[in-house]
Amino acid sequence: MAKCAGKVILQNLEDAQGEDFTTKDDGLSVVFFSEKLGGLEDIPKGVSCVITKTPVDVLSHVAIRARNTGAFLASVQNDDIWNALIAQDFKYVAVAKSLDGNSVEFTNVEESEAKTLLSTSSTTTSSGGEKKSVSVPKTKATRKLVVFPDAYAVGVVGGKSQSLAASAKVAEKANVIVPASFALPFGAFEKALKKDPETKANLDACLKIASATAKSNDVELRRKALAMARRVVSEGLELPDDFAKELEAAIEQTSSSNNKVSVDDLWASICGVWASKWTERAFNSRLAVGIKETELSVAVLNMELCDAEYAFVLHSKDPTSSEEDGADIMCGEICVGLGEALVGNDPGRALGFRVDKKTKQVLEITSQPSKPVAYYSPPNGAYIARSDSNGEDLEDFAGAGLYDSIPTSETLSKPAEYSACDLIWNTTFRDDLLQKLCALAVDVETAAGGKAQDVEGCVIVENGGETRQLVLLQSRAQV
Repeated sequence: MAKCAGKVILQNLEDAQGEDFTTKDDGLSVVFFSEKLGGLEDIPKGVSCVITKTPVDVLSHVAIRARNTGAFLASVQNDDIWNALIAQDFKYVAVAKSLDGNSVEFTNVEESEAKTLLSTSSTTTSSGGEKKSVSVPKTKATRKLVVFPDAYAVGVVGGKSQSLAASAKVAEKANVIVPASFALPFGAFEKALKKDPETKANLDACLKIASATAKSNDVELRRKALAMARRVVSEGLELPDDFAKELEAAIEQTSSSNNKVSVDDLWASICGVWASKWTERAFNSRLAVGIKETELSVAVLNMELCDAEYAFVLHSKDPTSSEEDGADIMCGEICVGLGEALVGNDPGRALGFRVDKKTKQVLEITSQPSKPVAYYSPPNGAYIARSDSNGEDLEDFAGAGLYDSIPTSETLSKPAEYSACDLIWNTTFRDDLLQKLCALAVDVETAAGGKAQDVEGCVIVENGGETRQLVLLQSRAQV
């Protein structure tokens, strides 16, 4: 049976962000052949399938969004096969997994046959059909401009901060580190904006234009209005004196001795996070599911940027296995350096693996690390301001990654060095690390009441290179 069928569009998915393919006259879903895939794209409404030439990390944001919307996503990494597919010049195509599940088959079909296959397909995308509506949790008013983990409560901050605070209970049992942190709660942005009437007026004017395009669907005008809104916030919002005082004290409380980030630098990162509420991708995602602008609030979680040797993303329940088998298998991916290469789907592959949760036996190495670029913390250290909205990790809405996380200094990018990488050449170290990561995923899942978890963290080197330590950065309900 066809996995999906539809009208073919040969275009990079990035160039179709914000479009609605459910409004087309033929009533067909769309199959995208997207040569490039950046890793942070949304799946537009009406898109049932994305075929790309770009390697896709299983746990990247775009892969998670595809699973969340029900869209079929496959990567064709062989140049000859990709070129042969494009040469077929499909107008309408049926896409199906092979019987053994290890490959994808494409069949050229007529429009009428595509409609028939679409109506009988076992998989349909929530991106198409009737417009779904999503409710976001309400926020709670607080007088505090800065809060610490003991006050990371529902309605005060988002899921990232809450999970970080809850992770402290897992940390001791799992022998992992949870970084010190503080957050600007929901409502802090509105308080800062109220103290800067000129910036508020400019922002309101931009958003009025952007909102009007929801009816006219003038994509270009919306793009310009949103770009101006981001600039107004990120470059124009002044740092109030009371915010400056609170931030200075919070930095002093949470920073290590060799990392003294300035308040001004942190404020610039925080404003950048707030401004990311109005990226085109985020705005269109809210529009698609009926989230009102006034309902979406962005808290900001702040912590030191880890000097990571490796970064990992784990799924405590393997989403690529059957429902029954996946519950007993943890899968994950590891990259060299910071995790932005992984969640952003940088070129190349991460180390992919599957581990039996009961025996902790490494079942399979699904891919070897090959990303050409690795990212590292700046030599003098930095903080990272992480978006923490009330519109992330909601049922039927993949909000993770919609809003930016911004370090106070640019991360360093270097050619990844694999010639002496323990992940490749030291199988004893590798398997021991994978087993520890499996144990961590199980502990986090247990602490969450047995619900499958998406876990992010890193590995740091301590004691002058003598030991390695796991750092737990966040966990959330698995999509």
